[in-house]
Amino acid sequence: MAEELYVVRHGQRRDSVDHDWAASADRVHDPPLTELGRWAAWRVGRRFAQADTNPEGSYASPVLRTHETADEICRGLGATIELVVGLCEHRNPE
Repeated sequence: MAEELYVVRHGQRRDSVDHDWAASADRVHDPPLTELGRWAAWRVGRRFAQADTNPEGSYASPVLRTHETADEICRGLGATIELVVGLCEHRNPE
């Protein structure tokens, strides 16, 4: 019995292309995906579906961009996402 694990990085985040985004953002440290990022995540989901991948579980951190990426991927697979706080990165200079 072979088991496979797929790890996918989040799609393009808005603050990486819109340098003025933080000036009007409600959640400065939690940027959403760009439209390109959402499309790329959707394409990953399509590739998984075409490869007849049937995940037993899908996990994402509660960071908005990772949740949006997982949502786009899982939508095409009919899978659900479990948000796992422990998958979050934490940056605190103090």
